[in-house]
Amino acid sequence: MVRKRDEWNAPLREYSCNPAIGCTDIYIIDSQDRTDLSHEYSHAHPGVNLDVGEVRFECRKDGQPLKGYQFVATQSIPGSISWNVYFLSGYIAPPDGEQMAEEVMNRIASSFKFEQNWFMAQVGGSGNTTDSPDW
Repeated sequence: MVRKRDEWNAPLREYSCNPAIGCTDIYIIDSQDRTDLSHEYSHAHPGVNLDVGEVRFECRKDGQPLKGYQFVATQSIPGSISWNVYFLSGYIAPPDGEQMAEEVMNRIASSFKFEQNWFMAQVGGSGNTTDSPDW
């Protein structure tokens, strides 16, 4: 799907309304740009734009109320029409499980480490792949 890069929160409805997730009646509680994070990244990586945003929402699944959160960062090079999702995380949980869902999401996000050697093996000239899913 082709989408304008400034529509970072548009996938929320598509993801949350996916039959596998099954949410209906989505109501956005809060949505904001995280320019504080964008500026910090831009100073560390000149020549790359990063747009960061977050959304909190409520929805229903099988008649039960749920709460959710989505954090997304998209990156592009100035003057280029292509962009990519740099980071995406979130959760959908029952209201009484929201705190735990947020703690788990934060733990996963804070423990993520990009492995340069694995990446180089994937894009290297060998053509071999490691045990990775067939996406």
